[in-house]
Amino acid sequence: MQPGQDLLHYHLTEKLGEGGMGVVWKATDTTLGREVAIKILPPDFAADEERLARFDREARLLASLNHPNIAGIYGIHKAPASEGRPETHFLAMELVAGADLSQRLLSGPLAMEEALRTAREIATGVEAAHENGVIHRDLKPANVKLTADGKAKVLDFGLAKAADAAAAASGDPSLSPTMTSAGTQAGMILGTASYMSPEQAAGQPTDRRCDVWSFGVVLHELLTGKRLFDGETVSHTTAAVLRAEVDLADLPKQTPARVEVLIRRCLERDPMRRLRDIGEARIALEQVEAGDTDGVEDTAVAKATRGSRRVMPWLGLGLVVGIALGWAFVSLRDSPPVEAESGNAVRFSIRASAGNREIGNHVPAADDRYVVYEGSVDGTPWLFLHDFASGAVRRLEQTSGAVSPFLSPDGRWVGFHRGTDLMKLRLAGGDAVKICDVASGNPGADWGADGTILFPRGWLQGLWTVSADGGEPVALTEVNAEAGEKGHWWPRFLPDGRHALFTIWNVGAGLIDADVALLDVASGEYRTLVPGADAHFLPPGQIVFYRAGSYHAIDFDPVTLEVAGDPLPVLESATDPAPQGTSDLGLAISHRGTLFYNTRQVYPASRLAIVEPGAAPRVLPFPSRSMVSMSLSPDGRSLIVASLESGLHVLRMLDLQNGTDERIALSGSNWEPHWKPDGSGFAFLSLRKGDFDVYFKDAGTGGPETPIQVTPTDETPVGWTADGSAVFVRETSDATRVLKAVPVDGSGGEATTIGNIHTSVASVSPHGDWLVYDSLRAGIRNIYVRPYPGPGPEVRVSPLGGRQVAWSLDGTELYYAREDSIVAVSYTVENGRFQPGKEEVIFQSPLLAQAITGTPLAVLGRRRFVVALVESEPGTPQLEVVLNWNREVRERLAAGTER
Repeated sequence: MQPGQDLLHYHLTEKLGEGGMGVVWKATDTTLGREVAIKILPPDFAADEERLARFDREARLLASLNHPNIAGIYGIHKAPASEGRPETHFLAMELVAGADLSQRLLSGPLAMEEALRTAREIATGVEAAHENGVIHRDLKPANVKLTADGKAKVLDFGLAKAADAAAAASGDPSLSPTMTSAGTQAGMILGTASYMSPEQAAGQPTDRRCDVWSFGVVLHELLTGKRLFDGETVSHTTAAVLRAEVDLADLPKQTPARVEVLIRRCLERDPMRRLRDIGEARIALEQVEAGDTDGVEDTAVAKATRGSRRVMPWLGLGLVVGIALGWAFVSLRDSPPVEAESGNAVRFSIRASAGNREIGNHVPAADDRYVVYEGSVDGTPWLFLHDFASGAVRRLEQTSGAVSPFLSPDGRWVGFHRGTDLMKLRLAGGDAVKICDVASGNPGADWGADGTILFPRGWLQGLWTVSADGGEPVALTEVNAEAGEKGHWWPRFLPDGRHALFTIWNVGAGLIDADVALLDVASGEYRTLVPGADAHFLPPGQIVFYRAGSYHAIDFDPVTLEVAGDPLPVLESATDPAPQGTSDLGLAISHRGTLFYNTRQVYPASRLAIVEPGAAPRVLPFPSRSMVSMSLSPDGRSLIVASLESGLHVLRMLDLQNGTDERIALSGSNWEPHWKPDGSGFAFLSLRKGDFDVYFKDAGTGGPETPIQVTPTDETPVGWTADGSAVFVRETSDATRVLKAVPVDGSGGEATTIGNIHTSVASVSPHGDWLVYDSLRAGIRNIYVRPYPGPGPEVRVSPLGGRQVAWSLDGTELYYAREDSIVAVSYTVENGRFQPGKEEVIFQSPLLAQAITGTPLAVLGRRRFVVALVESEPGTPQLEVVLNWNREVRERLAAGTER
């Protein structure tokens, strides 16, 4: 290859380097107009189909990480053979400007603050990849770039694993990515022996702990400016890695003791004694940077000596569980709560694992031996089980599409909702079994000790019971409409099995006016305990519930069934339950008082910006908000934004020309605005009467809003016809979601049903001949087009998922969002059939807001949009776990009582 040549749409400009895994070129992506790094794989590697396939899988997994401390992979390509050039396999990667860390270390060690920050950023990137099943196996200073602002980015992540798999299987060190055949010197090590783990140098199988070793070596070098293992020859270096004493005497005197302890634990030759999780290294460095120089006495299990006795600040998850959950294999349900030996709260996180792209929205099912939570594979919900004893995570087969898991009292079964079915599955294996029919809404369920399952049959119904063995459900409670009740949600049995807590959903602002109720399961009678929602019993005698933006606790006697004292906030960081009137998020508490909660923000703080291809986003001068939905007026001047403010969905009118920002005076919670095509007003969703209804607001007169669709079922506006004569409404009943067109011209005509479509946005092309909509099917949302008003076939437009679809102003293109990208698709019409073209990514950013799913893209002009960009890139989805949380809550309540 020579400068000036092209590989597909990449124009090579400069050769940057060459190594065992290929030649690296600087190139220009002529499609997107950006500079990239091109890594061309060696011919012998590309010729091995098995290694190439393995590499392809690993590279694709890495490409999905999109982490600020990892140089990302943009594409995996194959250029066909041409005259004088064989078939070429290559990667397009992020081009990171600046020097690599090995070049920076030529001038000596880094200052302590810089060294710790750089090491923490390296650990953060490595941790993110490990959590997704990618191991580096060649971590060294030369594979870390420092950007212009000093941020560390790890290069070549994931490129080593595919090559190393053959070494792990065969025990042949010559197949290691850090060792290769060069000329006649088979097995020659190419300069990375100093950073190899002992097991890697010996050609033994490796796992993520090899990266932990390399990280320890790199951290030592950042602080000293010297290689820890640096013999006269490669053989001497390898021998030192395998046998020499790890001498840290040259560390600077000001090195914090816990940093030395961290390095020593990273450099344990026995992988079984080595620090098991690099995330714990990241935590230790964060603590040091924060000035926390003392040991964590209540969770420490190992000590080190460096002048004085110090306590290690980190714990591997398996070690924590071994101490704090050693009692978990005794009978969990039939004995009084037992605390861990220390009795102190212990915190750790469960992160999305390989093959599972996220921790889902719904509340997990909590046991003290494991947790079952909703995840996602290729956009389809699945249930995953995280076993605390082994640390293993496995997907539960036959749970595709499952949400809202709950466990049987003996912990052997998991129940869940799937569509309109209530299901159960034995955790040890077997077929999923249907229990009974339910509504499409699933606000919770619980499994009693006598085999009774308690659940609401729909969003706006009372509680029902059914045997776990199946049969006809029996109504237990009736919603008291005269008292303003709209639904009974989130039932949870108390320890006696005869009573349960549940949430009364009241007319008005939903959870703001909700009540926690106590139910007698035998009679169906209930009474209100406290204002609040999403109540849980916390052993031995408290209730935890949501109120006014955080979870509160209050003392509760499980014998007299009475509350005592005043509630106090005990958890502010958990995400609100039901942020949009659904059963999403919230927390779970095990029968022994272990807390599980999700910190993921459904509506993260976002800023509005104008984006277009080839230009940096232009942030608009409006405050950051938790935006739920938005709609741009036909003239492109006014943007209506729905945001979550103090628990209410609020509509605001923003003028994009003069910058004014005014709240629209409406009662109750209101969102999902959709401008009428003539700009005279907008339709919107209102929760003012307790369920979802559609109203219209005239933008000119300022008069009162008028109802469009107010029915006992839930109605949500999703768009307009091209002439504005009808608004598209999604009707949600107990069993179905139906798209229909509702006339708004005062004619009183009947609504037209379009189909049983689970859509969040729909609109007709400017010419009035095609209807586009998104539709959720089998857990994946895609874009579809059909003739309007019909008849005619439905055509799928998006091959890999899509949302927020909108027409271009001239109707010649479709725009929609997918993950972190905005996609454009042109189309032709052949023999009356809609024929979509190929997708073209026209804007991409990890900050593109994922929350605004029920609104079309705000199209300003051709390929020019107003979008919401989150203020910070989302972190790895995770569940927070707190062992012995019940003791912590009791102490807080006692302290509050004393005050």
